[in-house]
Amino acid sequence: MKMKLLAVCIASAWAVTGCGGSGSGSDSVGSAGGGGSSSDSVAASSSVNISASFPQSAQAAAIDGNAQSISILFHASDAGSIDEALEVAEFTAQCLQDQEVPEWECFPEEEPVVNEALLTAGSPSVSLSLVPGTYRVEALQFESLNPDFDTPPISATTSFVTLDEGSHSIELNLVHATWTNQTAFSLQLLNQLITDDNDEVIDLNPDEDGDQTLADLLELTDQPIIGMHIIGGPTFEEEFNSDLENPASGATAAFDEFEIDPYDDFDEIVQEVMLETMGPSLHVPMIRQQDANDPAEETVAFWFDEPTDNECNVADGELPEGGYYCVERHSGPAILLQEYTPDTGNMNVFNLGEMFAEFSIEDEMGNDELDIEGGLATVPFQFEDPEITTDGTTVTLDWGDGFERADVHTELIQTLEGEEEVTFLDFETDSGTTTFPDDGNRLDQVDGPTVTGGTTITGTIIEFMFEFSEVQVGLDVPTVPEDIVPEIDPVTSIMAAQAASAAGLTAQASATENGENCSPIEEMFSGVFVKYVWVEGEGEEAGSWEGGTWNHSYFLEDTDQDGIPDTVSGDDLNGDGVVEQFEVGVFENWTCTFDEVNQTDVCEDLDGVVDDTDDTLEIIPTGWEETGDGEYCLHDFTMTASQMEFSLEDLLSDTEVVVQSE
Repeated sequence: MKMKLLAVCIASAWAVTGCGGSGSGSDSVGSAGGGGSSSDSVAASSSVNISASFPQSAQAAAIDGNAQSISILFHASDAGSIDEALEVAEFTAQCLQDQEVPEWECFPEEEPVVNEALLTAGSPSVSLSLVPGTYRVEALQFESLNPDFDTPPISATTSFVTLDEGSHSIELNLVHATWTNQTAFSLQLLNQLITDDNDEVIDLNPDEDGDQTLADLLELTDQPIIGMHIIGGPTFEEEFNSDLENPASGATAAFDEFEIDPYDDFDEIVQEVMLETMGPSLHVPMIRQQDANDPAEETVAFWFDEPTDNECNVADGELPEGGYYCVERHSGPAILLQEYTPDTGNMNVFNLGEMFAEFSIEDEMGNDELDIEGGLATVPFQFEDPEITTDGTTVTLDWGDGFERADVHTELIQTLEGEEEVTFLDFETDSGTTTFPDDGNRLDQVDGPTVTGGTTITGTIIEFMFEFSEVQVGLDVPTVPEDIVPEIDPVTSIMAAQAASAAGLTAQASATENGENCSPIEEMFSGVFVKYVWVEGEGEEAGSWEGGTWNHSYFLEDTDQDGIPDTVSGDDLNGDGVVEQFEVGVFENWTCTFDEVNQTDVCEDLDGVVDDTDDTLEIIPTGWEETGDGEYCLHDFTMTASQMEFSLEDLLSDTEVVVQSE
């Protein structure tokens, strides 16, 4: 499963829009010009006048009707824009993957509050003076006039700002509200029954009664989508009694699920660090649909939930005997990215999160025999920027060799002389392409949603569905880049490799039977994992990385039983006359299965060497190739805000939620 194109993202959400709202409204916290001067005899300063319009009725939007005060906090920050915040996150990720550096040294120092203000209906504006520089500013709305900071705020938001001398107008949008589509729309893909080549319906969840669709897995219905409830992270945490270290700041760890794991992939760590940094701007999105029995009522689907483990059950009936079927659900939070710089002004993009489900059938060896995925997203790209080309008919996104990882490290091997520290390289490639028609539905031209004036969100929801298939194949041993050497710091060894990109696919005709807003999409990816050992050169010859595999037959014998090993035993896997614990030039064949009847391994011949007597080892490594055929539909939307009338407890209950009539 790749889902490169439609995965949740932070940086790319920012990159694809390049535009955003500025200005103020009754539901955004902003500043309206301000004095400020500097001279040779007076230290340079930035003046920020901050004001807010508090709601007078329940019709007010994202400044909650229960809000009595708004706290404004200016934190000193290394980042004054989203791009700079991403650079900090990338540095942190690189540091975390360097096992020689203590983890606590990798994170930036805690951002101190250098200035703050409290706005109320009685005092809705204030002027602050700040030293020119870079800041992260937070706005937090409270139900109390004098918040004691022991109770989480209703919601919070944050923005990265760069201030120079003079006055500035900074917009901070608060989006905790009920949002309603100006025009409701219905699902076109996820609620369809899926059939196999024999036109037999594939039940995507045999544990439930009836034939299940991807929409069923996501708790969505056939009814129109009328909008969303967007719940502030602090409110979400308070309802579930989570223990926040600093609930008053909305705090940076509002979602405990996003624990940073230094053993994750580099891009995953970057995303986790960004989510941690943007904590006050994390929100819980919930999809609103009309109730099938009463248009005056609505049902909700929780668009952010606890991450679920892959739920697999032993297959029976029509599924492969001895195999498994697996149902997995994924979701991500909404995150509002905001920045202000003197050059660009106020900009924002609102990633409304993602939700998708996966149904797969696996054989007894864990190989996918069927893999169906689908869901909803609002941002089409991950961190990597693909090379985009078009021939006028088909758009090709070439992800190139940007997904490779290299981990240089040392391991101990056993020799007759004792333990020896040897340098290894774990090297993994992952490259491929995504193609779709060059028509009016181009995914690469979909902008992330934006907030305007705090009262309106405009954007596109991407509905998608794929069927993936994966095969194991023999691939050439990748060439290790020359700048990956044993002396290099492991952090800097995370880089692109010299792996060949998969060939492009030919897309089908534009538009589909599901509608003019729908188009076919195809993905093709391939990759391989190889373990290398560093072999020192002789004389003036340079050393080199040599790929190979562990020799599981290798052991040291004590033939004279004096307690000291004196003989190396085992198989000479590569035929060079020496039995070694790590043998170069040969690779395990991962296609092998054990034949219980004949008590032998049965393997595909990957290297094509006809005189092989044992295909469990090959001269090329086992790689993978995955293809995905799918479809996506673009649903443009404009949502307007209104007071959230329901508590989170109401939204999560099994009772129906009544929609307010006009």
